[in-house]
Amino acid sequence: MSDDLPLVSVIIPVLNGEAYLDEALASIRGQAGGRTEVIVVDDGSTDGTADVVRARHGDMHYHYQENAGIGAARNAGLRLARGAFIAFLDADDCWLPGKLDRQLAVFRDQPETVAVFGHIRQFHSPELSAEARARILCPEAPMPAELPSTMLCRRAVFDRVGPFETRWKVGQDASWIMRARECGLRVVMLPDVVYMRRLHANNNCNTRSEYFGDRLRIIKAMLDRRRIRGVPGGGQTG
Repeated sequence: MSDDLPLVSVIIPVLNGEAYLDEALASIRGQAGGRTEVIVVDDGSTDGTADVVRARHGDMHYHYQENAGIGAARNAGLRLARGAFIAFLDADDCWLPGKLDRQLAVFRDQPETVAVFGHIRQFHSPELSAEARARILCPEAPMPAELPSTMLCRRAVFDRVGPFETRWKVGQDASWIMRARECGLRVVMLPDVVYMRRLHANNNCNTRSEYFGDRLRIIKAMLDRRRIRGVPGGGQTG
């Protein structure tokens, strides 16, 4: 462990993540020279999620709460975090080696930066049948992604932007990023792929029609905020 590196708090919200959690946690080990604290927030799991953490990753922090949604789970992790920098990882995905190191280098070289993102590559989970793979679109090319799981940010960002909203079933990520952008904060997008997103049978639920209303309401809330600030046509700020 290098004592001259800042402590990074990595927050993992998880609900019934037994199948993939071990791989996600393993991808964090060795990041940032080992100067990480990992906080697993169990959002009411009924499977073996707790056993995965306690049996294989006993040095990581495990926190259980009654099911309240991913936004509330991330906020619980923020309350427990001690690091000057904050990162998130979804429990069914993984980081590539060196993700945090490359992002911390940006903060050293550009001290005015408050958040660094990177590119994402998606992959079909190995257990999927050929038929299931054919049904789930998996873009081959990596793409830039402003997502919590690609982000490393200064802890102070949350003093400006606030916590994740808990009123939406989906879209908490997009809502928080929109609010951060509206604050005019300086962010950087790395050209590197830093995050691997697993496509499996249970993570396409966000496309279901009953969730479209939340997405529309999030966009409306953003436009309302811009209108209140007098931004013509809801245009970009900063």
